[in-house]
Amino acid sequence: MTTTDRQSTGIPRLDQALGGGLIPGTLTVVMGATGIGKTQLGISYAHTGVQQEGQSGIIFDLTTRGDSQNQPEYAERLCDWTLRRRHLVDRIDCGVVWDESEIRSDYLHVFNRGGRRVTINDMQPEEWQEFKADLMRRLDQTIAFFYGNFVHGVRRAV
Repeated sequence: MTTTDRQSTGIPRLDQALGGGLIPGTLTVVMGATGIGKTQLGISYAHTGVQQEGQSGIIFDLTTRGDSQNQPEYAERLCDWTLRRRHLVDRIDCGVVWDESEIRSDYLHVFNRGGRRVTINDMQPEEWQEFKADLMRRLDQTIAFFYGNFVHGVRRAV
């Protein structure tokens, strides 16, 4: 595999240490303490897709609390990149994935409420059903976000 087969992280010294960048089609896990640059690396990697593949990658945000690294604001500051946000809707039309102008977005934040431990014993049956239905709606939209972007040529996900 040559360096042209690899995806640049957008950080030249890191690409050099990685033998030219990240290998496409693989999963890379980045872990570390707060403030060491995980968010910066992710945003840099996604945005570098513009130069390498002709379009940016996507950012899937699973945070459930007010994160100190607000991804859209950080992308604007770091790369002068205004993320096109995908907003959650009550119901998604499956056909929307084929319409690039409708589905193509850079950022999806699925959970906007604080996490808490929930068991079936903590809820009335109707509440439990609504809780599960809400999770399924979010899953449907997450699938549409990924599939819709990938079908239109996106090759990077953070």
